[in-house]
Amino acid sequence: MSTSSSSCSSNNWQQETVEEDSLEKLRSIVSVGDPMKKYVEWEKIASGAFGTVYAVTDTATGGEVAIKQVCLQKQLKKEQIVDELIIMRDNNHPNIVNYLDR
Repeated sequence: MSTSSSSCSSNNWQQETVEEDSLEKLRSIVSVGDPMKKYVEWEKIASGAFGTVYAVTDTATGGEVAIKQVCLQKQLKKEQIVDELIIMRDNNHPNIVNYLDR
């Protein structure tokens, strides 16, 4: 029984480590601050497995952008969210949503 218990503890530790690493990466990718002050005219345009997408206006530029709001507490695999952001940030193509803000 100790092997099973040890294995379970090891899996929990590994999951916690992956989650901590993902959150650290996320902090280096996303903007700090209150998005409600930087963006106005929030209009819900879609929702999906990772969150809700809003069309908003950037108060600094007047440009329209989309923001995805994600509740991290509800996500089992936070690394997937971080991977999605990294892909959008690192790739610029007309058929891929571009990551604009840091």
